[in-house]
Amino acid sequence: MTQGFDIQRVEAITGMSSWTIKRWVKKAKERGFNPEIDQRILTEYVEDDPRPGRPKEITQSTEDSIVSSIRKDHAGHS
Repeated sequence: MTQGFDIQRVEAITGMSSWTIKRWVKKAKERGFNPEIDQRILTEYVEDDPRPGRPKEITQSTEDSIVSSIRKDHAGHS
């Protein structure tokens, strides 16, 4: 890749397809990524866009509580 990234190496490290990597780099560039200035790809360059559809009906606190209880073993210990 012309940005200084070896796509095969990135594929091997991440396990992602070259198509996915190219799509992420394209998205990052559209959001301000400039590898000539800084080669770090920041989270805001590649984070997911808001998803369409019905919003969640539970609060983040409730969701966190549910996830926490699921992660505990069957004896109730984390």
